[in-house]
Amino acid sequence: MTTKDTESMFTGIVGQSSAKKVLKFYIETHSENNRIPHMMLVAPKGCGKTLMARAIALNLVQKGETKPKARVQINCSSIKNLEQFFDQVVMPKLIDRDVTVFFDECHMIPSDVQNALLTVLNPNKDMRNTFTYGEFDWEVDFRRISFIFATTESQKVIDPLMDRCRRIDLEDYTHEDLQRMLTISVDDKISFDNKSLSEIATTLRGNGRAAQKMSEDIMAYCAKNRKRKFTLNDWNRLKDSLDIVPLGLNRTEVKVLRALSEQPYTKLTNLAAKLGMSKSSIQNDFEMYLQKLGLFEIDPLGRQLTAKGRDYLKLLDESIVVKKK
Repeated sequence: MTTKDTESMFTGIVGQSSAKKVLKFYIETHSENNRIPHMMLVAPKGCGKTLMARAIALNLVQKGETKPKARVQINCSSIKNLEQFFDQVVMPKLIDRDVTVFFDECHMIPSDVQNALLTVLNPNKDMRNTFTYGEFDWEVDFRRISFIFATTESQKVIDPLMDRCRRIDLEDYTHEDLQRMLTISVDDKISFDNKSLSEIATTLRGNGRAAQKMSEDIMAYCAKNRKRKFTLNDWNRLKDSLDIVPLGLNRTEVKVLRALSEQPYTKLTNLAAKLGMSKSSIQNDFEMYLQKLGLFEIDPLGRQLTAKGRDYLKLLDESIVVKKK
């Protein structure tokens, strides 16, 4: 077995040192026995689940071979039922093949397909199972097919499916990780000063996808202004053009904070009425990041701004006054 170092196994993937360490172990054991556990990657959007799954697949080389197994990626929202799953995925892509199959956003898998997968993935010493569909028997050999699942909402994955997998939780990206992503993603002719990088990272919400999008905006700005070095002054001009506010909040999140500032406690129903939005939209789309940052809190009396939330609005108002001057 040729042993690779961790970074060469996960080329281009920033951060995630704990996950890489665990996955390196399983990749190395696969090179000896052609098998890894069924994997479940869990992380918020933009934390690199798809990149990590791709990196795992690229390292799964069957013993005696020189190239990795084929990779099949499934968008689980496109799976409607078991019949479609067999007709469009199993029969043409998985039967009698050496393959790594990746189920993206697996909490969206229909219940009949989930039940089938429970049989398919059931652990046993023979490392194989048979699933019967109609008159067809699908022979699943774990030494030939590797299963990787990923989800942003692990609470929606049924417990038996989660129990059949080795769970790997990916971490939020640190500001240092995001700074590194920016420097890697932009044209190598563009350089940054440390202050601009540090400021940009605070607006990216810990999200690698946001870092990629920002790198594209920075390259467009530099091309337009014929810049080779992106400074703090350039960042101030760009964030003004793109309406980027501190901590990367969007305007609706700011509206939520302003509505909460109008009284000590606000019930969700009243907040929804003030904003003209549904309660579920506020909870699912806008409150989570604000809570994560500690800008407001919920108690039995209702929602209220924290001291940090009040300071944030004060800072935002002061920056608006400065711009007007």
